[in-house]
Amino acid sequence: MTTSNAANGVHPSSVLTIVAGPSGIGKTTDFILSWPRAVFFCAPGAVKPARQFLGRDLEPWQIVHVRTIQEVTVHLQKMAGDGSLAQASAVVVDDLSILAESSYLHLKAQYSKSNNFAMWDDLKQQLQTLREWLRHLNLHAGCNAHLAPPETDQNGVFHKGGPSMPSKKMRQSIPHIADLVLVAEAKANRKPWGAVYRCDPPNPQWHVKDRHGVCSGIMPMNTGEILRAAGYAIPRLPGLEWQDAVADKIVAKINEGQDPMTVWSESWEKLASQGVFNGHIYMALRDGLDRHAIQTKQSNGLKSLYTSGKTAGGLHV
Repeated sequence: MTTSNAANGVHPSSVLTIVAGPSGIGKTTDFILSWPRAVFFCAPGAVKPARQFLGRDLEPWQIVHVRTIQEVTVHLQKMAGDGSLAQASAVVVDDLSILAESSYLHLKAQYSKSNNFAMWDDLKQQLQTLREWLRHLNLHAGCNAHLAPPETDQNGVFHKGGPSMPSKKMRQSIPHIADLVLVAEAKANRKPWGAVYRCDPPNPQWHVKDRHGVCSGIMPMNTGEILRAAGYAIPRLPGLEWQDAVADKIVAKINEGQDPMTVWSESWEKLASQGVFNGHIYMALRDGLDRHAIQTKQSNGLKSLYTSGKTAGGLHV
């Protein structure tokens, strides 16, 4: 069940990320920008944003059209076995909610009403099998999903908001095996992209989680930079390795006290004058702004931990 290619960002402890949010908020776009060499298991047309930012469509080997959870698992098994994932830096399931709903409808048509429990067990097993494959591929994996709001059911039981699934129990179980669970939400004044990730565990309203301790509260909508801050080497597209150096320069200039939007504009003009494609400029500058925001949050978080009189591990710090 394993594949290996360290040059493409494969790690002994790869990350499983789940992102839940409204349709059209930018979940797929973030995964494309964060993992431009990922294999996407998706519906036709789902990865169209790639052309805007990469200057081309994803390569044919990066797109696998699927309709159900079981189809994703079957393709994963085949590709892991025949070496088809050797070029990949990650795998992405887009959209987990739609695939789960489609699987539910497919199974519902197969089972009689008297076998309702067996149908739900079958669907649960399909999701568990997919989770296990994603968890043990030795490749980073991302799943995006629609967002189900927090709610209290007819029996008075409260259910946190999170990835939309055919049942509330599945909504709760899906995040358990993940390392990073994020909720995407709109934030109109956030530049350059009007959306953010929320990850503030323990949150009484939402299923959110970060085993790395990088996320705290509102975070940039940038999975790649979150994982880089956690210590993972997230690879660039071949020929775009310069983007990391540009991102570091953005961080340095903002740390010197320069206005972030001025730094953005001046850096854009400089790179554009060199004939760099607009989408590639955007990727580099976005990572620079978000890298600075994450580093600032990490610094402030540690500072507040050691100055606020909170306790950690039973010791007063």
